[in-house]
Amino acid sequence: MANEMETERGEGWVLFAGVMFGVVGVLNVLWGLSAIANSHIFINGNHFDIDHRQAWGWTVLILGALELLIAYGIWTRQQWARWTGVVIAGIHAIVVLADMQAYPWWSLALFSVDVLIIYGLVARGGRSPTTAT
Repeated sequence: MANEMETERGEGWVLFAGVMFGVVGVLNVLWGLSAIANSHIFINGNHFDIDHRQAWGWTVLILGALELLIAYGIWTRQQWARWTGVVIAGIHAIVVLADMQAYPWWSLALFSVDVLIIYGLVARGGRSPTTAT
């Protein structure tokens, strides 16, 4: 009984990581499209170290699409998605800190979500459901 409870608890973290990857992926797709279209959300009087917002937008758009693919892989319990998700969440956590000066609360929120995704995939993602005999 305790083993089944532990499996269920682990499945919840994996599901959480997949859902958060999906949410962050959609946000990054929208953020990337906004940068590509030179939206005024980026011009709010903030200084950016990246001269080409459109190039940054394409990078974030591709990252968001990759995150959506990983979310699907996590939901279908693909092992490649677990480890790719850990790597991409780690990279994304570093990338969002680059926006810290312009968007501090947004950066901290996404950084926190990335840390929770990594925890869910590393600490709980390796558990496979037990089969009853």
